Amino acid sequence: ITAGSGADVIRYTADADAGAVGTIAAAQGDAVTGFTTTSDKVAFTGDFLTGSMTGTTTNAVEAIANTGGIDMNVAGVDTVILFAGGAGNTATTGDLTTIADLIAAAGTLANAVNGDERVMIFNTDDSSNFAVYKYVEATGNTAIDAADMALLGIFNGAFAAGDAQFA
Repeated sequence: ITAGSGADVIRYTADADAGAVGTIAAAQGDAVTGFTTTSDKVAFTGDFLTGSMTGTTTNAVEAIANTGGIDMNVAGVDTVILFAGGAGNTATTGDLTTIADLIAAAGTLANAVNGDERVMIFNTDDSSNFAVYKYVEATGNTAIDAADMALLGIFNGAFAAGDAQFA
């Protein structure tokens, strides 16, 4: 998918938009080029809204520092969790599809329970690329696992909290 020169919206509406759960590979999701932060948007509707996502209370983005971790019952109740780049865990596009790097970038997930759902977005540390995942807690532990993740897309460009739309 190539974003044009104007304001573009890349829309995710259904769980089926994601690749296979547990298969962390670029080919499992969309490849989006030309994304421009602040003018282009990633829209989450249908299965990606609070009414459909277990454990969420607000259609919003919660930005978390890289490796900062999140309490899934406090700040983690938003539908989208954005992990900012930095500290080298997601330094390259390849790191966006390496589960060990995603685990390190996310940090500890406090109060995660089986069935919790979120969208997780990871920026590279230089903000050149980001990955969008559907997360469903499968093991009830304090870290993301490959079995929790399904790739929606890898985008070139940076993602900021204001780049999300909910409808």
